[in-house]
Order: sequence, then C-alpha cells, then structure tokens
Amino acid sequence: MADFFNHLKETNWVDLNAWFCACCCPCYVFAKVGYHKLQDDFYRLPVVSCCPCTFAYWYMKALDKIPDSMVNRGLACCWTYCCGLCAIYVAAADDGMKVVQESTACIELLKKVVTIDRS
Repeated sequence: MADFFNHLKETNWVDLNAWFCACCCPCYVFAKVGYHKLQDDFYRLPVVSCCPCTFAYWYMKALDKIPDSMVNRGLACCWTYCCGLCAIYVAAADDGMKVVQESTACIELLKKVVTIDRS
C-alpha cells in the first residue's frame, strides 16, 4: 500500500509538458504509453474495454515501479476511476513526453498521410 502512495509522492506534479499532453490529448498519451509498455497486449485492450479495471491495468503496466499486488491493483482501480486525468498525467510524466517532440512527430505523420507517402 505504501508503494502506491510513494510513487504519487515522488511524481513531479509541475511538469508542464506532461500536463499539456494529458489535458489536450489524453487518448494520445494512453495510446503512446500503452503501445510501448504493453506491446502486443495493447491491441487487445479494446476487447476488454467493458471491464472497469482496464484503465487500472494500463496504469500498473505503464508504471513498472509499482509492485503488483492485490492492494495496489485495488488502489490503482480507485485512482484511475476517481482521477483519470491525473493518472494519465503521471504516465506522461513517467514517459518523459515533450510537447514539441510529440507535435513534430504528429505533423510528420500528417504530412505522410496527406501526401500518401508510403516510405
């Protein structure tokens, strides 16, 4: 139980890059972090999206530093249910997201899509 609260205390809550990413495009943060941390299981998440624990599972996997125990799973479920935006912020801060880098990558992808560049 203390492990879960310790990771919240250790989080840098004033990372403006992570707040910007979490507030402006939480789906992007969810997808990017999930893709890197869950790998093949990320593509299976929509199948179990009806389960309320899906977000907590993503959160536990996104932050590898939380020990996997029933108490921590329950706390993660409550945390993601009560404060989903804060949970996404913690994952973005842990991932080290930078607004300029993410925006540039999205613009480059948009250019490829618009010009149908298959390279």
